[in-house]
Amino acid sequence: MERPNNIAEADAPNLAAGTPAPRKRVRRVITKAPAAKVTPAGSVVVVQDAPSPVDSAELRKAVEAITVRNTSSSGEISLIQRKAYNAMLQIAQKNRTGDEITFEVPISELESLVGHTNSNNREYLKQMARQLMDIKVEFDFKGESAGRKSAWGIANMVAEVYISDDGQRIKWSFPPELAKRLLNPEVYNRIDMRMQNVFTSGSALTLYETVSRYYGFELRETFREHWTAWSVILSGAPKPHAQFRDFNKMLMRAMEQVNAHETRFSIELHLSKRGRKIDKLWFVLKDKEQSQLPLESQATMVSELVMKSLMTLGLTDNEITLLAMEHDEDYLLAQAEFTSKRISKSGMDPIAHPKGFFQSAVENNYADAPRRSLQKRESPAHKLLTAPTAKPRAKSKPDIKRTLDTMKEAWRAAKIKEIEEKFQAQDSAKQAKIIDDIKQDLSANTVIWDQYRKKGLSKLVLKTVYEIIMKKNVPEPSAEDLLQFALETGSLQTVAAA
Repeated sequence: MERPNNIAEADAPNLAAGTPAPRKRVRRVITKAPAAKVTPAGSVVVVQDAPSPVDSAELRKAVEAITVRNTSSSGEISLIQRKAYNAMLQIAQKNRTGDEITFEVPISELESLVGHTNSNNREYLKQMARQLMDIKVEFDFKGESAGRKSAWGIANMVAEVYISDDGQRIKWSFPPELAKRLLNPEVYNRIDMRMQNVFTSGSALTLYETVSRYYGFELRETFREHWTAWSVILSGAPKPHAQFRDFNKMLMRAMEQVNAHETRFSIELHLSKRGRKIDKLWFVLKDKEQSQLPLESQATMVSELVMKSLMTLGLTDNEITLLAMEHDEDYLLAQAEFTSKRISKSGMDPIAHPKGFFQSAVENNYADAPRRSLQKRESPAHKLLTAPTAKPRAKSKPDIKRTLDTMKEAWRAAKIKEIEEKFQAQDSAKQAKIIDDIKQDLSANTVIWDQYRKKGLSKLVLKTVYEIIMKKNVPEPSAEDLLQFALETGSLQTVAAA
């Protein structure tokens, strides 16, 4: 279990997540310090501010309950499940007076913390309870790195859940040992319960809970671990994403939400590589007023707003990416808005092809929007994709189509290489089985088929075999896939300079 540097994390005021509302009433009370021990001189007491009930929706979430690994086969830990579990913990902490592990409250109280107030429909609540009962997790999971010291435990998240006959009250209990750890934690992160309702994905809420803990640390840096461990933690799934690029898409969306709603700091993603592959990652917290959003340093070429606006007009993912590489996003949004207004304008000839009209608007600046040179944008993706020249020509444009084609060739060559390595690693029997599976495709090429029958797996035959396997099993990459591949392999600079 990690502990903060030179601070008492459990009492550090700057660990409170979010910015709490101004307090209306504050009364002074004397309480026993939870971590203090009785000495011969008597009990140690501290004086602290006690919030009024209206401000008391705060969860002291044990750090081991923040980073967990789902070991069940019931699917992912969803957003609604994580929010409901937080609500159960908060209610239990607020009402616990002794060693209780069972708690009962009006359903409306739980729903208000979860952010769901549809009192006419309890089915979602029953389904959530069933799922929570089925989920078993490893607590305080931070990967499998050698030398990492951390407490460990595995348990069901809740022991039992009941809803009253009239459907107005809910009762639940925690496993006894788990209740000791989670309801009176020694080391915890303060979670403002209002914050969990601003996130729209479980990965965003989990990322927020994880990184906000480190705001009170001197280094303001999270633990470092392989990206697959972070994939399990943030997704709530039993297994990590198969490829980094798939995990990265989820991570970018989660980071965008955290940086949009957290007022104290923004988070920056840091990566390390082992050879050409992404290895470990971690996050660094920066004061909001002193840093830029970390998404500006990522290879996300198109914002969600631009993507949605342009897809509505009929553009494809690749077409949007190409446009975003040549034009500022504000410029594209201005042309999209102009096109939408023109389509809906009455008294004028209807536009038969919105996509073509928009492309013409971009080319001719129908919206009369300011054209901003992309040379002034400082994102690394743009720097890498814009080839430096000793003598830039006036009004010259980078050959974006050629750049993407070159990246696609490099991607294709890498995939063929992977297929070759896997094929050669098989024994002769398995190779024969693979050839038999693609026999129909291979025999369609009479020249290659004749050579295979006469000479077996020659170089030319093997090349065709690899291409057939790739065509049947590997989908065509999107522009975003190509950019991610280029960043992971370090080939973007070579492509841009070509």
